Amino acid sequence: MSRQLITQLINETPVQTWSEQDIHNKTEASDFKSIDYPEVKKEFEKLFVEKLVAYPLSKLTGLELFKDVQTVIGCTQYIDNLYQSHPNNFFVFENEYHYHKSLGHNNEITPPDIPDNSHLLISVPQGHSCDVPDLLKNVTEVAEERNCSLHIDLAWWTISKGLSVDLSSPCIKTVATSLSKPFSLSKNRIGIRLSKEHIHDAVSWQNKRNIVPRTLIEVGLNYLQQHDLDYMWKKYGEHYDYICRLCRMRPLPVFFMAHELGKSNVHINKALEYIHNNKK
Repeated sequence: MSRQLITQLINETPVQTWSEQDIHNKTEASDFKSIDYPEVKKEFEKLFVEKLVAYPLSKLTGLELFKDVQTVIGCTQYIDNLYQSHPNNFFVFENEYHYHKSLGHNNEITPPDIPDNSHLLISVPQGHSCDVPDLLKNVTEVAEERNCSLHIDLAWWTISKGLSVDLSSPCIKTVATSLSKPFSLSKNRIGIRLSKEHIHDAVSWQNKRNIVPRTLIEVGLNYLQQHDLDYMWKKYGEHYDYICRLCRMRPLPVFFMAHELGKSNVHINKALEYIHNNKK
């Protein structure tokens, strides 16, 4: 396959996360009408946690400490709930999800400026680096010293490879992830929040009252029953490695991005799609 063609496709790829239709064409819609809402929700959460624990490509140490499981409408609701619960005491760091800046709260800080008893959020991996952020260790240490609560946005975790994170620090209170990335379900956002202790807030209240949309839970359960969370790496991993070798790019822990030597990280979505569609 022509290196020039693949390079051109990489250059033409817009800066956007991965999305595909093929997985939706392969997923059958099961009928859960005979099952009560609480049971459908319970099965969704149980299966999601099981598959998250069993995720074979990256390692989460200490996940078993997070006993309380709540359903969220994607990681965006997880973030929104933190803003709602801690409106004057919630902070993020550089290179976070652009959603934070779009809200206009101006709550980005550096580790030395972390206030006592504050709530903090870090994405793992972060989108800009596709890796565990370098400041995670420092932030965790400061959070422990200053009695802060650290929250981990694992939105990209289930499309990661080769990462390792220890969640056992007592300052890490919650983590959340969703099916938007591993199953291209960003238009039907559904995920879970896990916490070490039960939290009384909007998320837990909505879960208790069974008002998380049942349709989203059923969609998520269908996909979890029919696919593993490493679906995308299984499907495109070989193509990804080929592109990196062909174009002399450095592999990254996220399958649709690679590092151009001497330049920056780039999206390679179009090249992946082309190779997959034209493989023999």
